[in-house]
Order: sequence, then structure tokens, then C-alpha cells
Amino acid sequence: NKERGVSFLNITEKYRPKTLYQVLEQDHVVKSLNKVVSERKHSTFLFEGPSGLGKTTLERICADMLGCSVLDLQEFDAASNSGVDDMRALAEQQYSFPMGGARAFIIDECQRLSKNAWDALLKGTESPPPNNYWFFCTTEISKIPRTIRTRSAEYKLKPVSVSAITNLLDRVAEEEGLMLAEGAFERIAGAVGGSPREALVKL
Repeated sequence: NKERGVSFLNITEKYRPKTLYQVLEQDHVVKSLNKVVSERKHSTFLFEGPSGLGKTTLERICADMLGCSVLDLQEFDAASNSGVDDMRALAEQQYSFPMGGARAFIIDECQRLSKNAWDALLKGTESPPPNNYWFFCTTEISKIPRTIRTRSAEYKLKPVSVSAITNLLDRVAEEEGLMLAEGAFERIAGAVGGSPREALVKL
């Protein structure tokens, strides 16, 4: 059914956590983030860990908590755009007035950025204008410049347990009216390396 197929393609977005405490098994990160974001202690954040654990999700939630509207949230995929001109253009945006009172920049796969691209971000991340926030996420923390790491609130996400992913799949399947063979949830959960997103894709 074509209509149903479209809904399946959107399942990862539909069940993406909307609050910090909906993120699976990252309590060590969530507790600290809630305090740091609430107290506005940092303007630059760095998330590390394997794909599909919730790095970008946490960044979006934090941006919302900081008062960033959808129009003032810029997401950038460094895997596709890693050059210095891209980063210069992005950094310049923080000097225009944000519509919602705050602005956030999310850079996924930031380990792909070139050295010159990182250099273009140094000033903006060291002393950004008020109510401007930078979020970086990476699967390879060793490739992130020390200058960025020392000025960031750094968080390491861990793989999610098989039991937690199994429970997630069970809940989603029930809500979507899906019938799977006995043991299917456990097999999926055991094959995704602790990634809730990959589990939903396989579901």
C-alpha cells in the first residue's frame, strides 16, 4: 500500500523524542544537560557517540529549551558541506537578529569539517553574540580540534540496551498496528548496535 509505505518512511521522525527525558538510556547526559541549559552555562555543545543514539535529537531539544524558534534553528550536514566558505556563511548568520530571541546552529558529522572550516568557526564559538548557540555532533571525537573541545560542554552518548530497544519496538508496533513474528523485536534490537533509530528503520 503506497499510503502506508509513506507513513513507514516517516516513522523515525514520528517517534523521535520531544523532551530530554524521552531519550532512551542517556540519563547521565540528560541530567547534566537539563541543568546546564536551564542555567545558560554554555553556548557551545559537543555530542559524541555512534550514529542513531540521539545526538541530533538532544541538540534539537536543547535548542527548543533555549528559546530557538524553528526559523532560528540552522542544521548543517558537514558530511556534504565541509568547506571554509560554508562555515563562514554560517558564522555570519549569528550577527543578524534572531526572530525568536535565540538562534542555534547544529552541525552534524562535524569531524568532516576541514581545518580551514574549523578556523572560520573559532571566533564565533569562543564569544558568540548573546542568545546564539552552537551544537556539534560527531562519531569520531579524536578528529575534533582541541580549541573547540575546550570551549564546549561535552557529552558522550552510549549504546542503548537490547531490552530498552525491544520495548520501544513493541510500543511502536502496537501504536502502528503492526504484527510481527514472535521474537522479531528481540532479533531487531540485537542487530542494531544499540541504535534506536536503526531499530525503527529495520522495523
